[in-house]
Amino acid sequence: MRDSFAVERKSIDDLANCCLSSSRERFEHELHRLRGFRFKRLLVVGSREDIAAGHYHSRIAPKAVLATLGAFETRYVPVVFAATPEEAARMIEQWAFYFSREIVENANALLRGCQAEIVKT
Repeated sequence: MRDSFAVERKSIDDLANCCLSSSRERFEHELHRLRGFRFKRLLVVGSREDIAAGHYHSRIAPKAVLATLGAFETRYVPVVFAATPEEAARMIEQWAFYFSREIVENANALLRGCQAEIVKT
């Protein structure tokens, strides 16, 4: 699943720093790379309210972080928030489980279809 499933996890502080011009190009390149994955998410540990309130250590304005996040979501990857690192870990586990199950179910359906064709001939 290494080439199909990807989650980029960021704390609010990391995200705010990635929105600065010095780091933004590198981070945007990482997000652009994720477009090729079947399952991709930007998982932010914290909340939109934390960003809006400026609860991070960076000089970038909260409106700029939120606007950048909106642009990244439109261009590259869905953005999801988790209140705690533990919740983020549970979300990743759940996504991986359901994504893997979907792959197995699709593969089984393909095999059943092939077997049905073999039986017909």
